[in-house]
Amino acid sequence: MTSQKYLNGVLTVIAFCLVILTLSVVGVFPKANAAVTPSKFVTVPLNPDGSLNVKVLGEQEINIVRVAGINIAADDAKGGKLPVSVK
Repeated sequence: MTSQKYLNGVLTVIAFCLVILTLSVVGVFPKANAAVTPSKFVTVPLNPDGSLNVKVLGEQEINIVRVAGINIAADDAKGGKLPVSVK
């Protein structure tokens, strides 16, 4: 008797899932679609290691105070200079 109730319960759940799947295929439930991305956003290609190639045009004045929690100041032992690798 207990196995009969278990079997009926499992078959009821399967039947309910089949009804839901059928209704979704027929189109009873509304579909969610993503909005069109605004044109002010663009994708940027990254290198396989996650870095980004940057080309600087002209001269730019940049004032850096801290990098990763380390002070880069004029009174620092490095004289306020940030080591930069230009390739």
